[in-house]
Amino acid sequence: MNFFFHRLLFDYVPFFKSIRAPARWAMICYVGLALVAGIGAVRVVELVSRWRPNVPRTLMYVLLVSLVLFEQRVAPIEFVRGEVDPDAITLRLKQTPMSGGIVELPAEKDSYAYYRYMLRAADHGRPIVTASSSFAPPIVQELESLTLARQSLIVLSICLSQFPPRTW
Repeated sequence: MNFFFHRLLFDYVPFFKSIRAPARWAMICYVGLALVAGIGAVRVVELVSRWRPNVPRTLMYVLLVSLVLFEQRVAPIEFVRGEVDPDAITLRLKQTPMSGGIVELPAEKDSYAYYRYMLRAADHGRPIVTASSSFAPPIVQELESLTLARQSLIVLSICLSQFPPRTW
C-alpha cells in the first residue's frame, strides 16, 4: 500500500479509495484471472477446432472444465466452514445490553477462530476487536502475542484496559 503507484491511484482515481485494504485487491485479481482463463479456453477450443473440425466444441469445453476440476482434486482449496445456527453464548451476547467491543479469546491470528468470531458477530450484532483483517492495530497485536505466550489473566486484563472507551 505504500508503493507510489498505489498512492497515485488512491489520490487521483475516483472510487479507488474504497479499496483501502490490500486483501480487496485479490477480488480484482480473481476477476482478471477468470477473464484471462475464459479467453484462453476460447482460444484453445478454436485451435483444436482448426486441427480437428469434427470434434464438437461442447465436448472440448467439458474436457477443459474436467481438467480444472481434476486439478482442484489434486490441490484442493481449503474452505473454513462454520456452524449454521448460533450457539448459546452468541444468543446471550445478542440479548445483553453493552457499550463496547467484544474481545474473543484465544486471539490467535493463525488459527481459524477469527473466522468463527466474525461469523458469530453477524449473529449477535456487536462490534468485535479481534477479527480477521489485513490490518491489526498495535493493541490487537499485543493481545495476540500475550495469548500465544499464554500470559496470566492479570496481564491480559491490563492489556484490555488499554482499549480506549468508545460508544459503539
